[in-house]
Amino acid sequence: ATHSGFTYSADGALSVGDAYQNGWQRLLMGTTGAGGRSVFAIQLTPQPQILWETPLAQHHSLLGYNLTQAPVLAPLPDGRWVVILGNGVRSPSGSAALLILDAWTGSLLMHIPVPNVTSAPNGLGAVAVAPNAQGQARYAYAGDAHGSVWRFDLVNFNAHKILQTQGAAGSAQAVLHAPDIAPHAQGGYWVVVGTGVGQDALSAAHNSFYGIRDTLGNASYQRSALIHQTLSDNATQRRVSQRGSNGVGWVLDLPAGEVTTAAPRITRQRAEFASSHLSCGPAWRTLLKLDTGGVADVGFDSNGALHALPTDDAHARYSSGSQLGIHAPTGRHALLDADAGRARRDADDRAGADGGKLRPHRNGLERGTGAA
Repeated sequence: ATHSGFTYSADGALSVGDAYQNGWQRLLMGTTGAGGRSVFAIQLTPQPQILWETPLAQHHSLLGYNLTQAPVLAPLPDGRWVVILGNGVRSPSGSAALLILDAWTGSLLMHIPVPNVTSAPNGLGAVAVAPNAQGQARYAYAGDAHGSVWRFDLVNFNAHKILQTQGAAGSAQAVLHAPDIAPHAQGGYWVVVGTGVGQDALSAAHNSFYGIRDTLGNASYQRSALIHQTLSDNATQRRVSQRGSNGVGWVLDLPAGEVTTAAPRITRQRAEFASSHLSCGPAWRTLLKLDTGGVADVGFDSNGALHALPTDDAHARYSSGSQLGIHAPTGRHALLDADAGRARRDADDRAGADGGKLRPHRNGLERGTGAA
């Protein structure tokens, strides 16, 4: 594909995982990203070989461009090993659907379409998977170009909208980065998502970061049902308000022109996301309390001093966001513990029991301790 005179090749994201067929084998899955409408798998062990490539011709008009995250390799509750992904944007059909491919052949086993909220072309973004007790993929979560966030039931193969995103001024917000999910103490899951997809016409002028509780029931939330947190920033620091929880969820609006730049992450009851400005402005890393979307129990020590700032007001002492430079999506910063005032590195924070992304493993889907 060509954009503004630049020709893209195979620039999609990759993922690696284990799958079982006559013994455990390690597979690499990927897409061609902006370079084309294609998904592929390569067997890495015991003998490297290309397993399959699924071009547009095989899946007709369903497959679009997957611009964000790699497909997910997982076992279904019925025992089949599959590759799960959103169909991407700008497909010939203009529809949004979850695609489930056979992990060994690439054949399309199932597609679960979602209804469009407008007549404009749609597409489903990157996927996060929630496992059952046996480590099999039970639910999948993904957003679409129209701003709907969906839960997909991987037993009954249906879709339910859990959230409709919308900017403060009513503008549409594309949700194409994968959500992150974590079990809720009272059942169901916390689901966090960011809107905007970088230098792309799908990005709205005003984007947001959301967190909601999915009870696995029939509830579907609008922006008006959520707690609205606010942020303010100076040259290097960002502060977030401290409004309490309403048991449903929250939303944090980003400054005009700012978009999320990667999938978010839930670690130790905190939600973290990266964002930057479309016009080459500064990039930010922001950390929030998971249940409220407000200021977390740790803050960034942006000036390098490994101690709490001299004030008793927790909101003033701790910065919820730290500037990373120009379009830098990730970074390493010292964190301050709001209770003890001690410093620690975010690499240590990733070791929490609920940290990391789900990855395919010989014991099923499990959470890793590393970054995605």
